[in-house]
Amino acid sequence: MFIRSAITALSFILLLMVVSCNPSESAPGIYINGSLGQNGKGKLMLYRIDTTSFYAIDSVNPDAGGAFSFFVKTDSSDFYFLGRGRYFSTPFPAFSGDSIQISGEFEKTTIHSGGREAGRYSEFARQLTKAEVQLDSLSKSLENARYVADYASVRLKADSVFGRIIANLKEDAVRFIHSNPDLLSNILVINSSPGRVGLFDESIDYPLFFEVDSLLQVYHRENKHAVYFHNRVKRLKEKVARMENLPASVSPGAKAPDIVLQGTSGKITRLHDHSAKLTLIYFWNPGDISGKQSNMELKLLYEKYKSAGFAVFGVAFDPNVARFKNAVNIDKLWWVNVVDTLGMQSPVLETYQVNDFPTLVLVDKKGIITGRFLSVKALAHWMENHF
Repeated sequence: MFIRSAITALSFILLLMVVSCNPSESAPGIYINGSLGQNGKGKLMLYRIDTTSFYAIDSVNPDAGGAFSFFVKTDSSDFYFLGRGRYFSTPFPAFSGDSIQISGEFEKTTIHSGGREAGRYSEFARQLTKAEVQLDSLSKSLENARYVADYASVRLKADSVFGRIIANLKEDAVRFIHSNPDLLSNILVINSSPGRVGLFDESIDYPLFFEVDSLLQVYHRENKHAVYFHNRVKRLKEKVARMENLPASVSPGAKAPDIVLQGTSGKITRLHDHSAKLTLIYFWNPGDISGKQSNMELKLLYEKYKSAGFAVFGVAFDPNVARFKNAVNIDKLWWVNVVDTLGMQSPVLETYQVNDFPTLVLVDKKGIITGRFLSVKALAHWMENHF
């Protein structure tokens, strides 16, 4: 009887030891394994994507055949990617309890399968990788053609091909989102950046951002990535609402209220004296660091269209006139510029309902407001289609 009890107790202890040594039983987690083939030598890093950054969480050395395996102890759903040297895999979603297989070569493509979403997201990831390869090849060809006699023609053709690749990928992305409305991975889709260029811009494609946010609120409301995205879209909705619910006096179709302020020379300048052209009223703040980016983007747009009759009337809000003049000279903003020394207390801000910088109001040759845009990119998109 004693021996039987001892054997039973020992068996129970051994069972507990086996269970405690099995991570799938002792703690929730994610298995990530696969093979990178014969070229899979070198330390392999596993990275986790946070809402605003990423960081390495583990590393392994693949075996001689390139096989590797990770176990991530977690009870949450996150996004991950692999890295080796200067090469990185496409990101992939992973949920607690997933077993995900990865194959392929970083230099070409990686394929994810298994898991709750990884396999489905891999369908779009393959299209994304294909587009990135095409864009990289296009960039190299353009770089090699920099000094040829007809570079301008080559550049024009390259821009056309670039636009076509991006347009096709955007169609694939929208189709994927509509076919897979329940995926957390739609955050990855809408934030894709092939060739380091954002596939979607929230100031242009905001209806799609609203749609994805609504889907995430239905299927992944508590996920930290969905929460961060929701807060981002909430701010975007506020901007769009302000733009779409303007007083009649500054809405499209209304005569633009005149603006009378001093220019860089100190001379009084009027907006209505600079009509007869399609004119952008560009409200900006020289003390706003983020404004330098919009200045650079607007300069490119201005150079592209000024010979076709496009003008800019820059309205800066800054009590410091010297800082205003320095910003104009340093950034080489060679259009009409005026400054309101009342700064944020200016009545012009209230008249035009300016709540954010930059604010862009387009006025036609007759001084009638044509449109209002959330960003220079949104204006450029309009110009390409209408001007």
